[in-house]
Amino acid sequence: MDSDGSLVTSITLNYDPANPTALDDFLLDVRFKPTEHFPEGDGDNTVSLTVSGTITDTTVFDETDGYTKGPDQDAGKPFSGEVSFEIVPVLDPVRVTGGDRSSKITVTGEEDTEIRLDQVAGDPFRVSLVDQDGSEEFVSIRLSGIPDDFLVRSLDEEGDDGFIIKNNGNGFWTIQLNDPSATSVSFENIAITPAENFSGSVDIGIIIFTQEKLLQVPTEFNASFTLVVNPAGDAVDNDIVDSVEGTENEDIDILINTFIVDNVYSLPGDGSGSDYIENAPETLRITVEGVPDGGVIKLADGTLFTDSGNGVWTLDVDAQELDKIVFNPGDNNSSNWDPAQLTVKVQSVDTDFNGTEYLGPEAVQVVDVTIEEVNDQPVFGGVSDLVALEDNEYNITNLSIADPDIADDPTAIYTFTITVDSGLLNFGPDAEANFGVTLVPNTPSTSITVTGTADQINAALADGVRFNPEANFNGDVNVDITVNDGGNLGIVGEPNDNSGSFVIDVEPENDQPLIDPITDTTVSEDGSVDITGIVISDVDTVDDPTAPYTVTISAPSGIGSFSFVGDPASFRVVISGTGTESVTIDGTVDQINNFLASGVTFIPAPDYNGTATVTVEVDDNGNLGVVGEPNTNQTTFEVEVTPTNDTPELAGISNRNVDEDNTLSITDLQISDVDESNDPTADYVLTIAADGNGDFDFAQADKDAFSGSIDITDGQVVLTGSIADINTLLSSGFCLHQMPTIKEMLRLLLLSMTKVTLVHRMSQKSQQMTL
Repeated sequence: MDSDGSLVTSITLNYDPANPTALDDFLLDVRFKPTEHFPEGDGDNTVSLTVSGTITDTTVFDETDGYTKGPDQDAGKPFSGEVSFEIVPVLDPVRVTGGDRSSKITVTGEEDTEIRLDQVAGDPFRVSLVDQDGSEEFVSIRLSGIPDDFLVRSLDEEGDDGFIIKNNGNGFWTIQLNDPSATSVSFENIAITPAENFSGSVDIGIIIFTQEKLLQVPTEFNASFTLVVNPAGDAVDNDIVDSVEGTENEDIDILINTFIVDNVYSLPGDGSGSDYIENAPETLRITVEGVPDGGVIKLADGTLFTDSGNGVWTLDVDAQELDKIVFNPGDNNSSNWDPAQLTVKVQSVDTDFNGTEYLGPEAVQVVDVTIEEVNDQPVFGGVSDLVALEDNEYNITNLSIADPDIADDPTAIYTFTITVDSGLLNFGPDAEANFGVTLVPNTPSTSITVTGTADQINAALADGVRFNPEANFNGDVNVDITVNDGGNLGIVGEPNDNSGSFVIDVEPENDQPLIDPITDTTVSEDGSVDITGIVISDVDTVDDPTAPYTVTISAPSGIGSFSFVGDPASFRVVISGTGTESVTIDGTVDQINNFLASGVTFIPAPDYNGTATVTVEVDDNGNLGVVGEPNTNQTTFEVEVTPTNDTPELAGISNRNVDEDNTLSITDLQISDVDESNDPTADYVLTIAADGNGDFDFAQADKDAFSGSIDITDGQVVLTGSIADINTLLSSGFCLHQMPTIKEMLRLLLLSMTKVTLVHRMSQKSQQMTL
């Protein structure tokens, strides 16, 4: 290699005499790189180099004048020589190939079979020398970590590329090559037989010694692979009986005498060692087919098989032997079950460490079953606790009775009784006629007995048993039921009965609050009345006396207003709306009632008379009950406001001036009375007097149009008629005529107030005003 690191076959130096070290420097830069894997198989590790060149001698003469110079250089003289050195060989690593090499090499096989190491996916399983020119060689190849009772053999012991495998003990097996100069060994020709019944995985080591022939120094290389042995279920040893006998509803033993062959670990360590993991011993799977409805299969300790449907029951037993299984036929017997046979299947289950199951072959035995019948106990269906609502009827429709013996005698008579400790029971109308049953009694009662066939009783029960709780009751009601089959069928022949119970939870309903009847009352117009007879109540206060209630008392707008006699704080209530037509009171029932008893004052609107309808509403704000919504009640009573004769009113009264000898016309006098609305046609009397200082009169046309009466005398006029008619006449104007004497004129000026009297005949109330 030259000084630049480039590979060359020769290097040339042009020597510079001016640099005495040039040669040494040149030789220091000369490097040699042997070819890959040098030396080769001939063992010669010597490298010879040829060094050659030409030497030229150059003379520098003085330049003295007159001196004869010879030649400056002589002819170049060539030279040549050999340089040699040895290359110390380096041992290359060993190459192990096989599989896809993305993970450890894995060889997979099956339990109790010989496994060839060619069972890898990908590249062949081989061990090879990297340097294959003959300069390196295998010294020895061994497998390590082979468990006891595993066998390793060569599939090619005679061939040139073959080898012999020997057991060295302690898990070591040596591979002896037929050709010591081989540079590659195929593990495809190695077969391993696991120990009997072993399944799991084993990590097997590969120990390889190689050496350079020149050095004769063996060097160790290590590799490994994993041998995975998949489980295989073994046949089970069994002796299953072919027939059994028993009694209906009683346990019957079925002897199966089954034993697992693979029943212990093959290797020491209970499943784990330094280089291996062994799957657990096989377990039992038992399948029973043909199990009738109502029958069960279990172990002697009571462990139930799994009902897979269609009469198939299965159980995996974590054991290696089992002497029997237990069959309970339920209500089935030789009369109602045909054919009375069970098919028993047993097999082994071998499971790997991933949970994958490997099943052994099934051992199958058909077992004939003889079952003696008995009088079965009748049973109930649909028995469960119920929820009803206070003060509401609940129809119980979920009950039924059943008896396996019905299949043998559908016409057998049964007796069903239902009893409650509170409330009443009853069946629907015409239940006896509709369903063919007999009810005792056939009226609402705490206990009713129903007699008939099972189908008849079930039809009546499906229509429903009506339950009515006691009024305003909430809580638990205990219900007891019994059924008697009257001795229907069976070897015993005696009646068989059954009993049960459930609870009806009667949940509270928010009852409507009540208001006691309120007596109507009267009050005079523009007066007031204290009302003390308003009382509320609610049965739910028994459950919560502190529950808040709201009472609202109201009258139509403009009719009147309310106030209270008592002090709200003293009665611990909260009020609102005082002085308006609607007031509210908030508090408990007792607090509100005590406050109401102190008096609610009704004040009619000014000048109002007539009938005032007062509304009283109570709201329990959802006190108690599953409904939970507020419940209200409302009532009304009447306050008769009797009219009083109000004083009539006169408008347009003001002082007037008029010149002497002139006439004064007055047009703005008007009369009114709040009582007019009660009788707009009532007559009123208006008197206008001038104290003798003048005379009054109306235009003749206006007097003719007036429907009332006019009485004009010296110094005064009296009008009688309705307010409307009088006001119409007044608005037309009336005239005051003065007397012609100075004395009277002076008097008129001095007496500037004229008396006017307005009288309503009905109550003879009058109002006098002067101007």
